[in-house]
Amino acid sequence: MWKSLWPMWRTAFEEAWAAFVAGSIPHGAAIFDCEGSLISRGRNRKYQRRTQPGVLFGNKRHAAERRHEGMKAVGAPIFHSKLAHAEMNAIMAVDPAAVDLASCTMYATTEPCDQCAAALLATRVGALHYASPDPRGGRADLLLANPRLRRTPIVVIGPHDDDLSLALMTLRATYWIWPDRAGADPVLQPWKTAAPQAIAAGERLLHSGDLAALPPTPKGAAKALAIIQRCLEECVL
Repeated sequence: MWKSLWPMWRTAFEEAWAAFVAGSIPHGAAIFDCEGSLISRGRNRKYQRRTQPGVLFGNKRHAAERRHEGMKAVGAPIFHSKLAHAEMNAIMAVDPAAVDLASCTMYATTEPCDQCAAALLATRVGALHYASPDPRGGRADLLLANPRLRRTPIVVIGPHDDDLSLALMTLRATYWIWPDRAGADPVLQPWKTAAPQAIAAGERLLHSGDLAALPPTPKGAAKALAIIQRCLEECVL
């Protein structure tokens, strides 16, 4: 599947995979201009303790240890776990003085939540492609709910190809099924009806450990996608 993916989806998946390896929710996003050139990329960093300057990151459990270090200097990582979503980090990585976001397209692995939908509207991103639905928190509908918010409505396309969509949902299911994962129950409850195959494959991947040794690199992401796809073929319900 990897070789057949658009380069945009590969980039977004690489970010989602890097988030997974770092112990955060596997969501990734990337912004491309009208000529298909990569402008920025971002991933969910809610559960990362450390990162490079200029990105949203953090878990409230680590706030005390990071508050002084993370907020002291201009350009330091911005500690705010509630905002550290993939779409937010991709948007924050863009210089609005140099890039017209109205002519750009975001590719996101997951349907945006209400917070990220609002950010897409506020920053005038021209279009959004999202690969997979979010049965619990997805709010792509908000992007088109009030056309008076923008002179030119955002173009919204998604979910994408069924195979990629299911693979991404399986990666997220694997993350949430992890033992003692805080907040997992309300996330997984609607998935049991909406994506039972992803749940079954996620459980198998967790127990097999097949994803555990793969690095947060493009080659690691490609290998992870192949493993997920094979597991899904074995878990046909």
